[in-house]
Amino acid sequence: MDCSGEHHELRRMMEDFAELMTMSPDGSCAALPHARLLFSRRFASHMAEEAEYLRVLTASPAGSRFLPILPEYQDRVRQLRADYSAHVQKWTPRNIDQRWPDYVSAVLALQDKFRNLMAWEENSFAF
Repeated sequence: MDCSGEHHELRRMMEDFAELMTMSPDGSCAALPHARLLFSRRFASHMAEEAEYLRVLTASPAGSRFLPILPEYQDRVRQLRADYSAHVQKWTPRNIDQRWPDYVSAVLALQDKFRNLMAWEENSFAF
Protein backbone atom coordinates (compact mmCIF):
# COMPACT_ATOMS: atom_id res chain seq x y z
CA MET A 1 0.00 0.00 0.00
CA ASP A 2 1.31 3.43 -0.93
CA CYS A 3 -0.01 5.48 1.99
CA SER A 4 1.96 8.60 1.11
CA GLY A 5 0.58 8.48 -2.44
CA GLU A 6 -2.93 8.07 -1.13
CA HIS A 7 -2.41 10.90 1.34
CA HIS A 8 -1.23 13.11 -1.51
CA GLU A 9 -4.35 12.23 -3.52
CA LEU A 10 -6.63 12.96 -0.56
CA ARG A 11 -4.91 16.29 0.09
CA ARG A 12 -5.34 17.23 -3.56
CA MET A 13 -9.04 16.32 -3.43
CA MET A 14 -9.49 18.50 -0.33
CA GLU A 15 -7.70 21.39 -2.02
CA ASP A 16 -9.89 21.01 -5.09
CA PHE A 17 -13.02 20.96 -2.95
CA ALA A 18 -11.89 24.04 -1.01
CA GLU A 19 -11.30 25.81 -4.32
CA LEU A 20 -14.79 24.88 -5.54
CA MET A 21 -16.27 26.28 -2.32
CA THR A 22 -14.47 29.60 -2.75
CA MET A 23 -15.57 29.83 -6.38
CA SER A 24 -19.16 29.52 -5.21
CA PRO A 25 -19.94 32.23 -2.64
CA ASP A 26 -23.43 30.84 -2.11
CA GLY A 27 -22.89 27.10 -2.57
CA SER A 28 -24.55 26.98 -5.95
CA CYS A 29 -21.64 25.35 -7.79
CA ALA A 30 -23.06 22.26 -9.50
CA ALA A 31 -19.77 20.37 -9.10
CA LEU A 32 -19.82 20.51 -5.27
CA PRO A 33 -22.14 17.57 -4.52
CA HIS A 34 -20.25 15.30 -6.90
CA ALA A 35 -16.87 16.35 -5.49
CA ARG A 36 -18.15 15.82 -1.94
CA LEU A 37 -19.39 12.33 -2.84
CA LEU A 38 -16.12 11.37 -4.56
CA PHE A 39 -14.09 12.51 -1.57
CA SER A 40 -16.37 10.71 0.88
CA ARG A 41 -15.99 7.46 -1.04
CA ARG A 42 -12.22 7.85 -1.36
CA PHE A 43 -11.89 8.74 2.31
CA ALA A 44 -13.86 5.63 3.33
CA SER A 45 -11.87 3.30 1.10
CA HIS A 46 -8.57 4.81 2.23
CA MET A 47 -9.42 4.44 5.91
CA ALA A 48 -10.39 0.78 5.43
CA GLU A 49 -7.28 0.01 3.37
CA GLU A 50 -5.02 1.81 5.82
CA ALA A 51 -6.48 0.01 8.82
CA GLU A 52 -5.91 -3.35 7.12
CA TYR A 53 -2.38 -2.35 6.10
CA LEU A 54 -1.54 -1.37 9.69
CA ARG A 55 -3.12 -4.57 11.03
CA VAL A 56 -0.88 -6.67 8.77
CA LEU A 57 2.14 -4.45 9.39
CA THR A 58 1.92 -4.60 13.17
CA ALA A 59 1.46 -8.37 13.05
CA SER A 60 4.81 -8.77 11.33
CA PRO A 61 8.09 -8.94 13.25
CA ALA A 62 9.43 -5.83 11.51
CA GLY A 63 6.24 -3.88 12.16
CA SER A 64 5.91 -4.81 15.81
CA ARG A 65 7.84 -1.66 16.69
CA PHE A 66 4.67 0.27 15.81
CA LEU A 67 2.52 -1.58 18.35
CA PRO A 68 3.09 1.03 21.11
CA ILE A 69 1.61 3.82 18.97
CA LEU A 70 -1.28 1.79 17.54
CA PRO A 71 -3.70 2.78 20.36
CA GLU A 72 -2.99 6.46 19.70
CA TYR A 73 -3.59 5.92 15.99
CA GLN A 74 -6.89 4.21 16.75
CA ASP A 75 -7.93 7.04 19.11
CA ARG A 76 -7.08 9.67 16.50
CA VAL A 77 -9.02 7.84 13.81
CA ARG A 78 -12.02 7.37 16.12
CA GLN A 79 -12.01 11.09 16.91
CA LEU A 80 -11.81 12.05 13.24
CA ARG A 81 -14.66 9.69 12.39
CA ALA A 82 -16.74 11.13 15.24
CA ASP A 83 -16.02 14.66 14.04
CA TYR A 84 -16.92 13.68 10.48
CA SER A 85 -20.14 12.02 11.62
CA ALA A 86 -21.13 15.09 13.64
CA HIS A 87 -20.31 17.27 10.64
CA VAL A 88 -22.54 15.23 8.32
CA GLN A 89 -25.35 15.23 10.86
CA LYS A 90 -25.16 18.98 11.42
CA TRP A 91 -24.68 20.06 7.84
CA THR A 92 -27.86 18.99 6.13
CA PRO A 93 -28.53 20.39 2.66
CA ARG A 94 -30.87 22.95 4.22
CA ASN A 95 -28.28 24.08 6.78
CA ILE A 96 -25.64 24.29 4.08
CA ASP A 97 -27.89 26.50 1.95
CA GLN A 98 -28.85 28.75 4.88
CA ARG A 99 -25.41 29.06 6.44
CA TRP A 100 -22.97 28.70 3.56
CA PRO A 101 -20.07 30.70 5.05
CA ASP A 102 -20.29 28.69 8.30
CA TYR A 103 -20.38 25.46 6.31
CA VAL A 104 -17.24 26.45 4.41
CA SER A 105 -15.47 27.20 7.72
CA ALA A 106 -16.60 23.85 9.15
CA VAL A 107 -15.38 21.94 6.08
CA LEU A 108 -12.00 23.66 6.17
CA ALA A 109 -11.63 22.91 9.89
CA LEU A 110 -12.47 19.24 9.30
CA GLN A 111 -10.00 19.12 6.42
CA ASP A 112 -7.31 20.53 8.73
CA LYS A 113 -8.01 17.77 11.24
CA PHE A 114 -7.60 15.15 8.53
CA ARG A 115 -4.39 16.77 7.25
CA ASN A 116 -3.05 16.74 10.81
CA LEU A 117 -3.89 13.05 11.16
CA MET A 118 -2.16 12.21 7.88
CA ALA A 119 0.94 14.19 8.88
CA TRP A 120 1.01 12.41 12.24
CA GLU A 121 0.70 9.02 10.48
CA GLU A 122 3.46 9.85 8.02
CA ASN A 123 5.75 10.89 10.86
CA SER A 124 4.81 8.07 13.22
CA PHE A 125 4.65 5.18 10.75
CA ALA A 126 7.23 6.55 8.28
CA PHE A 127 4.84 6.25 5.33
